[in-house]
Amino acid sequence: MKNLLILPFILMSLVSASQIVFIPDTNFKNFLLADTIINTNKDGEIQITEASSSPRMNIVCINKNIKSVEGIKAFTNLVSFYCR
Repeated sequence: MKNLLILPFILMSLVSASQIVFIPDTNFKNFLLADTIINTNKDGEIQITEASSSPRMNIVCINKNIKSVEGIKAFTNLVSFYCR
């Protein structure tokens, strides 16, 4: 019986973990986390719902030492992106 009660919690944790946008570049992730318009729940991660529902249509990140912008495709409302 205990196993049956534990199973739903394990499954829920696996599902919720898959909702996080994978951003391997620490500088890029920190830049996005610092933006309170994007990082609305301030939990140290960018969820797919945060990225896709962000009202920000433009992202500009200059001189942040970003080497990879992997994860940017989750920002489906993005109109312009400038990073150098």
